[in-house]
Parts: sequence; C-alpha cells; structure tokens
Amino acid sequence: EESVGFFEKALAAAPFNASLNINTAQAYLMLMKKQGKSDELLHKTRQSLDMAANEAKLQERLQVLNRLYWELAGS
Repeated sequence: EESVGFFEKALAAAPFNASLNINTAQAYLMLMKKQGKSDELLHKTRQSLDMAANEAKLQERLQVLNRLYWELAGS
C-alpha cells in the first residue's frame, strides 16, 4: 500500500514516464493479489499500462527519426 501511494505521487509529477507507469501498474497488481481486485485499481492499472505503451511507441518513433538524422548528418 505504501508503494502505491509513492508511485501515485510520482505519477502526478511525471504522468508520461513509461518506467514509472510500469512500476505503478506492478504495484497495483501486487496490491490486488494481496487484497483482492477492485474496479478502481483495475482501471488505474489499465491507464498506467496504456500510458507505458504509448511512451514505448514514441520511443520507437524517436529511434527511427534519430537513425534518419544520423544518415543525413553523415552524408
């Protein structure tokens, strides 16, 4: 429970941080395994996982753009 509160405070400051969203989702899942599932925590878990997935897609795009940049810069 304590870790969930910590992660929620951190997410308030950095809601688009993929690692933070993954860790928060894990904390929610571990809490639900211990205390039983709740609709609220399931919803928050899904949100965190979706945010992490969105960030991962942006990282892939960034890698493609960086490769193109270096191709152009090197020529």
